Amino acid sequence: MWLGAIYLVARLPPHAADDVAAVRTLAEEHGVALIPGSACGAPGHIRVCYANLPLEQTREAAARLRRGLQALVDGGAGRRV
Repeated sequence: MWLGAIYLVARLPPHAADDVAAVRTLAEEHGVALIPGSACGAPGHIRVCYANLPLEQTREAAARLRRGLQALVDGGAGRRV
């Protein structure tokens, strides 16, 4: 179980379980910086920190993250080669 007020941990879809590749692709293609779950003992997951940004920047970051995660779910990011 993950507890904390400023982190969100999410499981990646099976076809994109390489969390390091997913994080790299999300950063390079969608401009969001995440932590691979394997760095926190949770391979196949990502960790999102959502603190310390002004509201408008938080909204923009959330929109980029949503687009990136949707691409990942659709098979376009972080896929194992």
